[in-house]
Amino acid sequence: MEYLQKVLESRGISPGKTDGVFGDVLGDVVRTYQESNGLTVDGVVDTKTWASLKGESTNGGSTMVVDWAQLPFLTELARYEATEAGMRQFLIDRGVDVDLLTGGQV
Repeated sequence: MEYLQKVLESRGISPGKTDGVFGDVLGDVVRTYQESNGLTVDGVVDTKTWASLKGESTNGGSTMVVDWAQLPFLTELARYEATEAGMRQFLIDRGVDVDLLTGGQV
């Protein structure tokens, strides 16, 4: 989220408080940006909105939605090995009963 806020700032757009939170203020800023740039006005930073903010072209490619709320989760996940054991440990560390999910099968 902070990266999005910094990108907006670099474009001369005040995202409100740079706190890493996608709240009402940032949502309104994104919608205003979308409206001003001929994008779909929904407050979602999809591929076209992100490319526009970064000064890039999507070249008619598919639209991928960036779920900013997942970034903290992904940052934490990146600290674990990219293996089944690493994913298992990640889930266990978050209180998930992995055996219940897998039926005891690994």
